[in-house]
Amino acid sequence: MAGVTVSNPAAADPNRATDVQVRGAASLNAGNSPLIVIDGMPGGDLRNVMQQDIASITVLKDAAAAAIYGSRGANGVVLVETKKGKSGRVTLTYDSYAEHDAIAAKPNILSADEYLAKNRGNDQGARTNWYDELIRKDNFGTNQFLTVSGGNENSIFRLSGTTGQNKVSISPRTAVNTATAPTSSRRCWTVNWNSPATCRNAS
Repeated sequence: MAGVTVSNPAAADPNRATDVQVRGAASLNAGNSPLIVIDGMPGGDLRNVMQQDIASITVLKDAAAAAIYGSRGANGVVLVETKKGKSGRVTLTYDSYAEHDAIAAKPNILSADEYLAKNRGNDQGARTNWYDELIRKDNFGTNQFLTVSGGNENSIFRLSGTTGQNKVSISPRTAVNTATAPTSSRRCWTVNWNSPATCRNAS
């Protein structure tokens, strides 16, 4: 999308949020992130919305369109609409995937013997390849996503949940290999229930 920049400066950090900039950086000291509005509620976080729950994303880039949000919309506004249930029979949707990270191109670095041959250090007797010790080989991750939706002429509902586990690519193993593998797990549920209000005249 023109005028919108999305970057992840710390891909190895599972807690690091993705940086979103609309119309470029606007300040050196203040934040440059746009205002996130989720289903009409400003101040949201994109990390709290599962991608399978997103129906549409609209970016307000010009100042006139974002004027209704005041100074909070100075860096642009991102409008996120989530999926809603539909009237009819109950629908069950299941989505799952597995992932694995691998190195596309290993950097060309000196071995311990090559390093010593160039007189770059003293020989301490060890020949550990720290690059191989740093990178995990079994960093497999899984994600499970389940949705139940339905309703009738009076109310509609949509219930979605996800659970997953990722093993990061960097392994902080010690020299005796006693450290456990770091993992990041997540479980979250989203409930959406719409029921139109009804009014009755008192007799």
